[in-house]
Amino acid sequence: MLRNYFTIALRNILKHKFFSLITILGMTVGVTACLLIILYIKDELSYDRFHDHANRIYQVGLHGKIGGQDIRVANTCPPMVRTLVEEIPEVESATRLARYFGQAVVKLDDKAFIEEHVFFADSNFFSFFSFGLLEGDVKTALTEPNSIVLTEKMVKKYFSSGHALGKVLIIGNENKSYKVTGITPDVPPNSHVYFDFIISTVSDEGLKSNEWLSNFLFTYFKLKENTSVTSVESKFPGLVVKFVGPEIEKFMGVTIKQMKEQGGAYGYYVTPLTAIHLHSTSQGDLEPGGNML
Repeated sequence: MLRNYFTIALRNILKHKFFSLITILGMTVGVTACLLIILYIKDELSYDRFHDHANRIYQVGLHGKIGGQDIRVANTCPPMVRTLVEEIPEVESATRLARYFGQAVVKLDDKAFIEEHVFFADSNFFSFFSFGLLEGDVKTALTEPNSIVLTEKMVKKYFSSGHALGKVLIIGNENKSYKVTGITPDVPPNSHVYFDFIISTVSDEGLKSNEWLSNFLFTYFKLKENTSVTSVESKFPGLVVKFVGPEIEKFMGVTIKQMKEQGGAYGYYVTPLTAIHLHSTSQGDLEPGGNML
């Protein structure tokens, strides 16, 4: 029976070659397009899910309204990371990421390149996230000042021998030296965090600041198991009163209460790690996000 059907179909194809060709091409294009769309959607939905405990990781954002201008940004202040762990019991750990300040000119002997993806990160960055290290220790690679971790791609770019651990790179106009303490795999394409170089935060004095109104870095925290993120969010207003309030009063001459009465606002919100790429409501994200529409 099936053989007969196949024979009849083949005869019709040979009899109507032109129309059969159009039909087959149309079906091929249609199936190929569907497969490509499915693969694209699968990739978009996979962002940041390769991290261990990704469902417990959140990014802190800042929402403020001053002088009638409403802002909602992904940036927070240097002391936020420490305060989250010390003041909020539901927070298991937290870490920070900050862009390199100014133009990052990276030099090695006669090689010099302007690099765009250079960041500072806390010592627990590689144990908090699951980027991993091929060489070096995730617990110590970023503990010392002037330490730097490179991706495999950057090792190939700067070190023809392939051996970078322990070598020294010169970065910036001040020609500051950084010792290579770790090698990490190239960042997966489905990551909202993309970097080529990670420098220890203890290498820069500005990242040791205790100013709450200085918002320029990215803060992430990990929830303890069996806790709710709403419990964390409910404690944010208390942090604002305790830590931000005195600075607002000092620099603006008004209390938090007075600022709110005048139509102002200052507070924090969270974005789940796995929602940043497609559902972020923040300005100034690390990388341009996708679009659900």
